[in-house]
Amino acid sequence: MTDPIRVSAGRRGDGAIEAAVRTAEPGAVLVLEAGEYREALVLDRPLSFVAAAGVRAEQIVIRAVPRSDGPVLTVAADVRVWGVTIDAGDGTGVAVSVTAGAPEFGRCAVLKGRIEASGDAAPAFRECTLSESPAVGVLAADRSRVTLERCQIRDSGGLGVAGVDDAELRITDSGVTASAGIGLRLMGNAAAQVTNSTFEQVAEAAVQIEGASRLTMSGSRVTGTGRTGVFAGGTATLELNDCEVTEATGSGIACRQQARGSVSGTTVRDVGGNGIIAGGDAELTLAGCRVERSAFSAYHADDRASLSAEDCHVQDTPEHGFRAAGRALLRIEGGTVTGAAMSGIHMDGASDAEVSRCEISSARVGVAIQTRRRPLFRLVSVTDTERAGFEIGKGSNPILSSCHITDAGSAGVYVDTGSSARIEDCEITDPAGSGVVVWEGASPTVTALMVSGSGKNGIYVKDGGHGLFDRCTVSASEFPALHVGSEADPVFRACRIRDVNEDLALGEDARPVFEDCVTENVKISTLPVSGVVVTASSSAASSSSSSSSSADAADGSSESGAEDDSTSPETIDDLLAELNSLIGLARVKQDVAALVNLMRMVKRRTEAGLAPPPLSRHLVFAGNPGTGKTTIARLYGRILTVLGMLESGHLVEADRGTLVGEYVGHTAPKTTAVFRRALGGVLFIDEAYALVPAGMSNDFGQEAIATLVKLMEDHRDDVVVIVAGYPEDMNRFISVNPGLASRFSRTLNFEDYTPDELVEIVDHQTKTHQYELTLAAKAALAAYFSTVKKGAGFGNGRAARQVFQQMTELHAQRVAGMTDVSAEDLFHLRAEDVPG
Repeated sequence: MTDPIRVSAGRRGDGAIEAAVRTAEPGAVLVLEAGEYREALVLDRPLSFVAAAGVRAEQIVIRAVPRSDGPVLTVAADVRVWGVTIDAGDGTGVAVSVTAGAPEFGRCAVLKGRIEASGDAAPAFRECTLSESPAVGVLAADRSRVTLERCQIRDSGGLGVAGVDDAELRITDSGVTASAGIGLRLMGNAAAQVTNSTFEQVAEAAVQIEGASRLTMSGSRVTGTGRTGVFAGGTATLELNDCEVTEATGSGIACRQQARGSVSGTTVRDVGGNGIIAGGDAELTLAGCRVERSAFSAYHADDRASLSAEDCHVQDTPEHGFRAAGRALLRIEGGTVTGAAMSGIHMDGASDAEVSRCEISSARVGVAIQTRRRPLFRLVSVTDTERAGFEIGKGSNPILSSCHITDAGSAGVYVDTGSSARIEDCEITDPAGSGVVVWEGASPTVTALMVSGSGKNGIYVKDGGHGLFDRCTVSASEFPALHVGSEADPVFRACRIRDVNEDLALGEDARPVFEDCVTENVKISTLPVSGVVVTASSSAASSSSSSSSSADAADGSSESGAEDDSTSPETIDDLLAELNSLIGLARVKQDVAALVNLMRMVKRRTEAGLAPPPLSRHLVFAGNPGTGKTTIARLYGRILTVLGMLESGHLVEADRGTLVGEYVGHTAPKTTAVFRRALGGVLFIDEAYALVPAGMSNDFGQEAIATLVKLMEDHRDDVVVIVAGYPEDMNRFISVNPGLASRFSRTLNFEDYTPDELVEIVDHQTKTHQYELTLAAKAALAAYFSTVKKGAGFGNGRAARQVFQQMTELHAQRVAGMTDVSAEDLFHLRAEDVPG
């Protein structure tokens, strides 16, 4: 073995190492003295570079040659570099480029440039630090294999670590901190194995894998990310074991598109979105996971995703513990949900579920079901809910088997209109309301149910309700064990009523059927002992008792979605009449009527099995302030609800302040939160052009728009978005993003009100507030509105309402000065009350 070659930087250090390399034989050891070396080295044969005895890495600096376009080190052999600093300085951003071989770097510091591996290179970096790279910290490309052990990547201007093509990364006991982009990103067919590593304070996602990439991560920690903690998209494969994700601004873990994920023993805590979410066609399998204090639902599945959770847990969420939407499939085996401010489990859309052995406690609602599928809930325990244990929505037909509901705040199980749910071998104990509430038009099949200790009725069947109750037992209810409302016709077969004051209360024309039912220890019994139809006239129950039971049982379940059947549902004709009664807006009325006709045709063709014509429900409202845009938006939502195209039709109003954040990573969660409140209804964004101020292309509003476009695509059947503002500004707004133009293809133009229409608005206000305009006052108003300036600040209908308010003030001053005030003087508004 040859003697080590000692290298000294001398006074300048330019080319000192290169000169030594030229004379060194393969396998030689170069010992570097302290100093600064200005080099652009190409290392193409096995050599070792080590620090002289007692010299620290920061004392040996290999720095880029000034005005050099290449890397500081280009390595194509089994080189060993130990204990030096490599500084890319003002170069191209590449500090170390490894194109071949299996070099080793130990206890090195890499500054201001990336480490890049390509070809079939297999470099290993151990106990190294990399900081201030302008774009990427470590880039693995082609078929390279990069090992990072006990390394730290800090302050990267873009990505911390990236793998592309067919590259492989092995990251152990390492960390990525303060990256301005994504901590670890995999694309193409890249793969990575991450063990006992940390990703902290990353501006975007901590870990993002796309394409057909593969990631296995275990024993690692993600904290303080600007967006999602761990994201998988494309056809990527994700495996997380015993990891922790905390304080992400977005969701903790997300699988989208066709990604496949397996997550075990992982905790997600204090995140600004969902804890764990699956969307698109993703498949996500969870085991032994825990989500604590997520800002949105702890576990969420939407689109056509599949989410399976075994022995997973939820602690404290302002939304739902588990939520399934769209056509998602949710499988839950075991686990707990504690402290869900909405529902322990929530289902809507066309989602489906298989839930077994899950325990839910301290939720607003235990399980809320609003889906066209037939989900199965088996051995589910629900305890201490603010409202119902199970809320079964309109037309929903779940199966409840061997479930146990205790201490529900209202009904144990609430069954809404049109439901034919099956409830088998379940037990309901100590509900504050009735044990089971069956609403008008519902027809559940209930078998072997036990209800005890109800604060109201054991079983309450509302007016017009149906259902079969077979081998059910009701005991110790405060109100009559069974309540059957007017014209309800449930069948009670082989049921048992015991330990109650009264067994039966009937509404007028109730028609229940009793077959082989028995009573025990009942003080007032009117329940027949053989199979007969009982009507209210044949029951000994007092009308006051029946009425009281009905009212109280309905009260116990009204919070669970029961409707007031004294209110007739709205019809399209009603809503169109309301539209036509509005003052002015002739062109808008025509446009809305045309939209209604188109939507009716869509509905009819769909019902006939024909393809619907193209339809964009999202709208642009272009007009000056005060022209009725918000009023029409609210009415449009109600119309779509009646047509069956929206679930609720409620209106959520937003503007730049509610959508755009004040710092990086703040905007998307704000926009998402507002959008989520609008699901099922209309999101109305007033002065939408303010999201993209003229001349400010890099404003955070662009992020809000991009988020909005994505959410509109993800929830295209669940929400309608209306953007509104000045006509010329709205044209600019729509042009800033191609996604906006494709989604907002229809504009409704709101014209300014004419003077006569403004007078009509004032006249409407006077009648609403019990005043009356004289003919002279109307003429004076017409003259006033004909001459008032209608510039950018003119408020149209808002201005008319302000004029009315001014008139009432002037009227009050005038009447106050009168000595003899007649009744007409108190409500007549005269010409002299019109503002000058």
